[in-house]
Amino acid sequence: MLERLLHVLVEGDDLACVATQTLSHLTYSIDACKTMVALGLAETLASILTVAPPLMQHSALELLGRLTDQVPSAVCRLLRPRFLQALVQVDVAPTDSHRLRLLGHILSHPKAPSLPSAFSQSVPWLNVLVTNPVLSAHDTRLVTCIARHLGPAT
Repeated sequence: MLERLLHVLVEGDDLACVATQTLSHLTYSIDACKTMVALGLAETLASILTVAPPLMQHSALELLGRLTDQVPSAVCRLLRPRFLQALVQVDVAPTDSHRLRLLGHILSHPKAPSLPSAFSQSVPWLNVLVTNPVLSAHDTRLVTCIARHLGPAT
């Protein structure tokens, strides 16, 4: 079943959302086989985030959040700058809890990459998140991580 769902996901046809939602209900940290599937899945989802339709993006973010909750080594796979850039460039609301939780996992990792200042200026919602007191109160740890990576707000 996992092989078929992954095939559908990678091909990107109409069943991709169903496959992603089905995969998000599995538990990945129980055995090594599922953990390896989770690691490959994390890389695949991160690679397609910017080109996927909005519903697929939402499902992918939800699944990536679940993977990083259950499989700590999945976070390491998402530390590459191109995956982080894809994550923050997804066009969803800055208050989307799936994206914020996932971004928090990645940015709070000890080996998290720094965001270049030119990149952070091209993603204005990051600065809005850091400077907005209502949003800042929502998740202090995440805002601290983002502020550390962005440097002084402009």
